[in-house]
Amino acid sequence: WRSIAVVALVAVPMMANANDATIGSEVANNAMYGGTLMNTTAIFNAFPHLVTANGTGVELNTMGDGMGKVWWEAYDELWLTMDVGRMDYGMSGSAFMWGNGWSLLNPFDATVFENAMMINLGIAKPTSHGGGWAVGVKAAPNGGFDSTPAGGETDETNWSGYGLNGSWGNGDNFMVGAEWAMTSIEDVDGTNDVTQETSNMGFGVNARFDTDSYIYQGNFSFITSSETDDTPAPVVPDDDTTAFGFEVNAGRYLKNDVDGQATAEFGIGWVSASNESGDPVETDDTSAFLLPAVRVSAWENITDRFGLMGGVGFTYAMASNTFDD
Repeated sequence: WRSIAVVALVAVPMMANANDATIGSEVANNAMYGGTLMNTTAIFNAFPHLVTANGTGVELNTMGDGMGKVWWEAYDELWLTMDVGRMDYGMSGSAFMWGNGWSLLNPFDATVFENAMMINLGIAKPTSHGGGWAVGVKAAPNGGFDSTPAGGETDETNWSGYGLNGSWGNGDNFMVGAEWAMTSIEDVDGTNDVTQETSNMGFGVNARFDTDSYIYQGNFSFITSSETDDTPAPVVPDDDTTAFGFEVNAGRYLKNDVDGQATAEFGIGWVSASNESGDPVETDDTSAFLLPAVRVSAWENITDRFGLMGGVGFTYAMASNTFDD
């Protein structure tokens, strides 16, 4: 369960048109994470080119430490997009597709850039056939820091993250998007002369087709991470993890009007992960099957400037683990 948020519509009035597939009741998926000050939708995470159908707008969200989103038609039919402050933006499109509460493994919960203050800059433009495309670049400008205790050696932490995302729509309700993100972390223990290096890489592909009444979505995600340490094994063994999964879901608009929408989605998902560590290598294999996965969300105008949005999700998961030891 997640909170039901009361929202205030600010900046440019941007209520959806009836049967506007680019602003479905997935707007309520953002409400699951906290309040928002603009009736936008988390679907921008998966298909950012959709900004070309939604004018200029601003969103502020209370999730985590807070984040802001702007999409601005800077030139005729050329939009600039920017997200700032989100702390989990590495695989946000995949996280949206899986839905709040659907993820079994951390990599599918957008944690490639976990706890990294993000900025995402992009452009979006419509095509001559009524579709659109968008590309963006993501960065985690955390840099690094060091500390030197009295009478001790200097410890250092260096952090960098970057990524790309893009999407395309044919103008006839079919959309596809992709995202890639990479994070590198280096921790130097000056006192013990030990360096630990961690890297995470994620890749995801999203697809969607909808009509006036139905929604069909799917996602494939792949994650790999590794951790190495100068301390000789078996004290601190190297650690490698790979994970991949796919999910598909189908939904129906229970309501699809200019003053409010509601959807119900039903899906299935499957995840497989493998962790290897130690010398000799020991392997931990995990697999999980999600059935059913259900998400119901809605938003409704109360006045011209205020509305309600909310959602709830449920998943039954069957998981198994196999350990070498």
